[in-house]
Amino acid sequence: MSQEDWRKDYTEVVKRYAEKNLFSEISFINSLDGFYNPKYVLVGNDNGLVYRVQLVKHYNYGGIWTVRDHAEINEANSATQNEIIEYAIIDIEEAEEPISSWAQEIITKDKAAEEYFIGDSSKTYILLTSDPGESIEVMEIKAADSSISIQYANTIVDEEMYGRQPYVLIQFDSLAMDIIIRKYASRTTKDIRPFMP
Repeated sequence: MSQEDWRKDYTEVVKRYAEKNLFSEISFINSLDGFYNPKYVLVGNDNGLVYRVQLVKHYNYGGIWTVRDHAEINEANSATQNEIIEYAIIDIEEAEEPISSWAQEIITKDKAAEEYFIGDSSKTYILLTSDPGESIEVMEIKAADSSISIQYANTIVDEEMYGRQPYVLIQFDSLAMDIIIRKYASRTTKDIRPFMP
């Protein structure tokens, strides 16, 4: 497949896929902003049928695109399939082996790290740790379609007054194909309110 140049053009890949698997007459193909790999594209026809097609770019095969999945879009413009990945922020004590040992080893180093663990239990674990004197602040988590995106920052806090969150361990109820972690610059937190035990 890597020798077929048309596979390097995602619009051509979507067109051929749609004509073979969805409908013969295509009226539009639109790429959704904010996604690159995997890439999401809307494809529709004059009869009002719209599908969201998920593509993956394979750099190790000459940059060709392949279709991973498609979902019909309903009238509310949302996918009819359940695509959200459930997740929870857990303590190390709640994690099963070998996750707890893996996480504990990283945390004891007491330095900033971004690590992930994909196990045999159809779950993905992401561990974020901070440098000494800083605390992890998760700003946003998005998880859908085998893709996980996390935004966070390390905050410098008064440990004596507020304590510290030296790590965050997140458990996702799916195997992740793509993980994007964005770290913002460290922030200093100054709170002049009186201490409230």
